[in-house]
Amino acid sequence: MSKFGYLLEDENIVDEVVFGVTFDDEERPRAYVVKRTPALSATDVQMWMSNRVAEHKRIVGGVSLVPEVPRLASGKVVRKVVEEWAKRDARHQRVRARL
Repeated sequence: MSKFGYLLEDENIVDEVVFGVTFDDEERPRAYVVKRTPALSATDVQMWMSNRVAEHKRIVGGVSLVPEVPRLASGKVVRKVVEEWAKRDARHQRVRARL
């Protein structure tokens, strides 16, 4: 469980990992979430979180819905995979911002 374990309190979330994503030379927390309910959206997750935590703990880097969080047999998150996701998301965000 990440330091943002609050996400797992939502019954619509099966698993999650929060990782720092760098946008404009500033690192922001981004959540990668496995949803239980098909209707759950990234906006729903952000709204749920913002109503329960202090402003400095909000997921300002966004939410990405993923089919599963990569884990080792020991249960630890495969950080290299999540780091690649974060780099991809940062590149994608830069491309969208330039359009």
